[in-house]
Amino acid sequence: MVGSNKKFDMAALHPKYKEHTFITTTGEKIETRSTVGGSETTLYIDIHTHPAWKKTKDNYVNQSATEISKFNNKFKGLDFLGKKKS
Repeated sequence: MVGSNKKFDMAALHPKYKEHTFITTTGEKIETRSTVGGSETTLYIDIHTHPAWKKTKDNYVNQSATEISKFNNKFKGLDFLGKKKS
């Protein structure tokens, strides 16, 4: 509508926000406003179940400092940027 003299109705473009409840895996209810359809959504993956937030042995996000230190010691002679370390 560049260069047009017609008025543009922004309200018609944007979806309507309405009250919405999200239910976590622990049963906690979070009330907010959303454009999502319906009035309630049950989450199957959230902060309580997603691997990135859980502290498990298999979790690559929450690695202990010891594992990182072992890795750095094992590969300390290598340089991936092409600069020689002394």
